[in-house]
Amino acid sequence: MFGRSILRQTLAMLSTYIVLLHMGTAYAWAASHMSFFQSKQGHGFTDEECTMVASLMHIGRLSAPIVNLLVMGKYGRKPPLTLASFLMVIASLMQIIYKSVTAVYIARCLMGFGIGTYDGFGIIYQGEITSKHVRGIFLTLNAAFYAGGILLQYILAYYFTFEETSLITTTLAVFHVLLAYFMVESPYYLAEQGKLAEASKVLGWLRAKEEKQIENELQEISTIEKVTDYSEFFINFKKPEVYKSYCISLLLGIVASILMTTMVAFANYIVPDTGVVSSYHFGMLLCIIPMCSGFISAALVERCGRRPLLIVSLFMETIVNGIIAVMFLLQQQFHVEISHFSWIVFALVVLFFVTYSIGTYPMVLAVRSEIFPPSYKVLGINICIGLNSTTNFVFTIFFMEVVLKYGMYLNYVVFSLACLVGLLIVYFFLPETKGKTLAEIQSMLKKS
Repeated sequence: MFGRSILRQTLAMLSTYIVLLHMGTAYAWAASHMSFFQSKQGHGFTDEECTMVASLMHIGRLSAPIVNLLVMGKYGRKPPLTLASFLMVIASLMQIIYKSVTAVYIARCLMGFGIGTYDGFGIIYQGEITSKHVRGIFLTLNAAFYAGGILLQYILAYYFTFEETSLITTTLAVFHVLLAYFMVESPYYLAEQGKLAEASKVLGWLRAKEEKQIENELQEISTIEKVTDYSEFFINFKKPEVYKSYCISLLLGIVASILMTTMVAFANYIVPDTGVVSSYHFGMLLCIIPMCSGFISAALVERCGRRPLLIVSLFMETIVNGIIAVMFLLQQQFHVEISHFSWIVFALVVLFFVTYSIGTYPMVLAVRSEIFPPSYKVLGINICIGLNSTTNFVFTIFFMEVVLKYGMYLNYVVFSLACLVGLLIVYFFLPETKGKTLAEIQSMLKKS
């Protein structure tokens, strides 16, 4: 029974992993083809137009949560995920067919909107269809597949032409649209809508259990409080399970976003200056480390739990950023030459990437999927997406301003303090969700 249940849940998750692969290729699409866009044989774009091509996807992605919030609770999980893939297919085809800069701009915005739509519903769907004993494994694999998509895009762009690469990656989204027909709807959403017979049927297929066991899980799902009027959110926010889940998820999301800025800074400013590896080879490491670490994280999450992995990774990231801050302080304020320690700097950067990819990033995503009350999950996750995107934007914009006015070391002091704040949040406030159903997690938040 257990083996058949895992197989069925894997099949249900497969379609979401295919979308993540395509999202990874879309993220790296502009950077991997930049020289083609600028060449006369290609699109012939200017530097400013290439910059817009690279950034417009993020604008489209940021606008999607607004629409997600408007339709939350009305259409379930399956239709928005299917729509996301359909939009990504259209955007991919536009990128292949049309060469004008306006058409490419529209395609990148549409791609970002499709990805943002998936962001708002994908991780919710994954958390609601998987069972408590393997949910962490399935959720942490997201990071591995997303990084795998980025790596795939760079490999394809190196060996194939622009058109061939785009066609290959487009088939991923097409494949998901076809698979969407066989996707099951979330049993939590069905139960919330009062469709208990359909929810029981879906649970029976996913869990491969006896009818009595399915009834027990369905009864547990039915005990979760349903919300039909979202205008009463601020009234319900006083409930411990609501305000705790929002405060923990939003604060950890901000910390993870700040650390994402750290990764960009490492890639653009720190590693190239060490001279240990070339920018190209480090770019490949940026893909390989998160992908491999994602699979390691999936192997550890149900053995160690979410809290231990987060505590260890945030502690190590606090130390790494602190050491780098001290090194830059010595160089900029006391004129100590640190070029002789380039291998140490490179080792610290790799250590940061490994700990972030095994612990912080996948665990924050997993906790986000598990800790929100089901009725407020779409609202909470889309608020997180908007806040995280804003944090990324602000820290990216002001990074160089801080460097020019105060020195590089101050950025890494801030990064280290952010890790420390995240560590304290996890240690004092985050409950362990390993082996708990979503209903049990809500009950635990009420009592803690």
